[in-house]
Amino acid sequence: MRASTSILPVMVCLGSVCGLMFNLLPLSAAVLGDEHWDYRFGPVGTSDPLSALAQYRGNMYVGGTFTAAGNTRANLIAGFDGTNWFALNNGMPTDGSLYVWALAAWGTNLYAGGNFTNADNSGAMDIARWDGSSWYPMGSGLPGYVFSLKAVGTNLYAGGIFVANTNGPTYSCLARWDATNWSLIPGDFAGSLPVVYSVGSDGTNVFVAGVFTGVAGINTTNVAGWNGSSWFALDSGIRGNLWTLLYQGNKLYAGGAFTNSSGTTFTNLAVWDGSSWSAWVNTDRAVRDLLSDGTNIYVGGDFTTIAGISASRIARWDGASWSALGAGLSGFGVAASPGIYKMGFDSKG
Repeated sequence: MRASTSILPVMVCLGSVCGLMFNLLPLSAAVLGDEHWDYRFGPVGTSDPLSALAQYRGNMYVGGTFTAAGNTRANLIAGFDGTNWFALNNGMPTDGSLYVWALAAWGTNLYAGGNFTNADNSGAMDIARWDGSSWYPMGSGLPGYVFSLKAVGTNLYAGGIFVANTNGPTYSCLARWDATNWSLIPGDFAGSLPVVYSVGSDGTNVFVAGVFTGVAGINTTNVAGWNGSSWFALDSGIRGNLWTLLYQGNKLYAGGAFTNSSGTTFTNLAVWDGSSWSAWVNTDRAVRDLLSDGTNIYVGGDFTTIAGISASRIARWDGASWSALGAGLSGFGVAASPGIYKMGFDSKG
């Protein structure tokens, strides 16, 4: 096998919490015949970066820009059964610019979104459904790129950047799948190139976060809500990069790379109580994902301190205090720049 050096994303599980981490490691390229190698002699991760993680039917699934997982050739998406990596048929075509950015398990299916063409020769573009054995298109698809997927009741919402009108540069950034058809949520998003990176919900309202200056004529920076019939602002929003949302305990939590200097000061984490944004705790570097088990909230990102305690890229809030998860995660090799981009629970919960 030909050896090379690459940015290797590693799926790391601390207890039952799994995260995706980027490190610099020696990597062996997948070539014909690699499938006959014992997995214990292969690389532990994938050939290129990961950006999505989901549990489906007891296995963990990852999406990204890779073409190999362990010693298995897998295009942009792969599964891990706790011992071995496996491909989902032919996956998605690759050309160096395509990717799977979002995964969601909903009902009996796994959904994948991103920027890809003709998933497993099914004709599915940018959004596709996997039923455990085959890929299928979802209606006529979406006119753009998908960065987030969120199931809310009987609907699946997709956040991203979609061209709503071919007659002008107007963009929609939220779409809804009702199990039969896609519909773009009405209301143009404003900004030079508006995009939604995260979708959250309280069960009734749908919240979106990303990079935009307004929606449907409402001035709101990077975060907004949809109540099923109209958009609403969450105060004036948050200036900076918003990458993740989580709703728990009647509060909406937001994470990213931002500092709010007007009014209450907060850095990289903030909380919305239904009427205003306020500080939660601060981190020294970006927050990229928030995850809840219903009691605890897990925070992942690039940080090494949170709420004044040392925590290497991952920490837990139990409702009363913060704690690190063991020694956390750190880089491997020279120039490693580790960070947790996505978290999920394995089959043990």
